Amino acid sequence: MEQNGLLQRTIDPKDRRATILTLTDKAKPHIRTIRAVTAEISEKLMGKLTIEQRRQLKVMLHALV
Repeated sequence: MEQNGLLQRTIDPKDRRATILTLTDKAKPHIRTIRAVTAEISEKLMGKLTIEQRRQLKVMLHALV
């Protein structure tokens, strides 16, 4: 995506170890497709979990960040 001009990488000024990924204006027409693919992948990964298990997973993943 970066090579196609759809994504821009910048160093996080608050944490130089981190990189911020930003979609460019060129990527904006593709956002609907990106969201659909993301939702499909998410459902494949978590489709077998109950709503409560998904909530617990979300809480645990947020604790790691």
